[in-house]
Amino acid sequence: VTYQSASAGLSATVLQAVLESHVWWREWRQKQYLRRQLQEATTQYHAAQVELEQHEESLMRWQRDASMFDPEEAKLMLARIYALDEQAEQVGRELATARIALAERLDEHKLSDLLAMSDVARNPIVSQLAARFDGLRSEYVTLDQRYGPKHPVMQSKTRELDDLRAELLSAAQRAAERANRDLERVVLEAAESLKLLRQQRGEWQNRMAARHDRIQGQAGLLRAVEAARAQVLELDRQTQTLQRDLMAFRGDVEILRPAMVPATAEFPTRRDLWLMAVLAAVFGAVVAAMLRHYFDQTIDDDFQPETGLGIRLYARIPDMTAPNMPAVGANAGREAVGHLAVLMRIIRQGKPQPADGVDQAQVIAMASAVSGEGKSHLARSLAGVLAGFGARVLVLNADLHDPDPETDPTVTGDITAVLSGTCGIEDAMGRDALHGFDHLGAKFPVPGNLATGLIESGLGDLMAALRPNYDHIIVDTPPILSVADAMIVMRHADVRLFAVRCGHSKRRDMGHAMDQLRAVGIVPDGVIMNGARPRPAYGVAPSTNAPTEQMS
Repeated sequence: VTYQSASAGLSATVLQAVLESHVWWREWRQKQYLRRQLQEATTQYHAAQVELEQHEESLMRWQRDASMFDPEEAKLMLARIYALDEQAEQVGRELATARIALAERLDEHKLSDLLAMSDVARNPIVSQLAARFDGLRSEYVTLDQRYGPKHPVMQSKTRELDDLRAELLSAAQRAAERANRDLERVVLEAAESLKLLRQQRGEWQNRMAARHDRIQGQAGLLRAVEAARAQVLELDRQTQTLQRDLMAFRGDVEILRPAMVPATAEFPTRRDLWLMAVLAAVFGAVVAAMLRHYFDQTIDDDFQPETGLGIRLYARIPDMTAPNMPAVGANAGREAVGHLAVLMRIIRQGKPQPADGVDQAQVIAMASAVSGEGKSHLARSLAGVLAGFGARVLVLNADLHDPDPETDPTVTGDITAVLSGTCGIEDAMGRDALHGFDHLGAKFPVPGNLATGLIESGLGDLMAALRPNYDHIIVDTPPILSVADAMIVMRHADVRLFAVRCGHSKRRDMGHAMDQLRAVGIVPDGVIMNGARPRPAYGVAPSTNAPTEQMS
């Protein structure tokens, strides 16, 4: 299209008209294409509906002509076929047996063979003749010994015996023929029964095959109906999609329209801000729940061991090692350790005396799930209180992986040398003169496998040697979740204590430790809660001021 004009406004108007006419023509072509697609999809949709109606009508006609299928009918048919097969097999065996017996009877013609037949021998005539024949033969044998075969009496008896034999043979043959006819009748009846059973079995097999064919035909019609219905749904969806596209079609004329600046901001609106606030609150709640779940793993002063672990609580020990511990809390801690010591003495006194009369030490194993539970300090405190009661006490540090730094420098040996057999017990024994108990521990760390081997092989003999010399042996074990030495040590203990620490012990660690102990058949006797909230001790604390006296 070519157009020339001296007026710029007229040229712009003509150009705008040309562009709009082209755009409208292009839009008309696009709409025509969509209309053709819609028309084709509509035609296919109607054809699919007609096909679906035909398949549904065929299915309804087939269901109307065919009988209703009983789910148990196939089982009943199979049971009937199996029963007929079993009857046919039984009748076949009877028929074969009767035929074999008949063939054998037809081959037997001797008198002895005929008399051996039960039905022939039971015949009245045959039985009478056989009795007479046996009596005459016995008489013949007796006379033969007296007269000899050429005597007239013997010749007469011989003729009489031959006549009776012939008569007996004839009677036996007649009885055998009668029995053979009965047996032939049995064979014929069995053959007819077998033929009838096989015929009935074939009829039931044909009925079951026809039922199977009907079921397959129904399944084929159902599949055809489902396929036609799926095709109708798909074409309906395509038709609706094309209709929506045609209704929402917007041509290139949008290019010619000037851009419009929105009067207000489209995002974020007040609704969007509220939605973001709600999502932020939900996210914060989820994070708070996760953090609460993590920090709730640590036990506090309200932890109930009997509910959480299934073990009784023996003692609640306040933290006596804190530098800012008040005097009331320290006194309460000493009272708690004293109560635990009294409990150990009561348990030892309740133990039956050995048969030999030799008093044996009470072995107390102090264990924990992980390190840092305060079991080593608790073991020494308990040993000091028991020693204060006048008992002979030994603290045995069985943790060869982390030796005790407070070993006596004057002692030459240690427990590692004792377990390996290179040192005597007296040379490795230390003494805590302040608290009045003996101490046996390691000076240097031992590698894991070697330490476990020493504990497993030598601890039993060491305990047997130490028991007669002490009243209480307190064994400080390594952490249960770190090494397996603790479970070996606890097998040799009389009292097994499980130490936990408030604010430090995790529920999952305690649960894992208890699972490992129960796996080897060990259940702790009691739980010691270390670091619990102090409670006021009973009695009046001693005052640091000297009492004053009034002078009269």
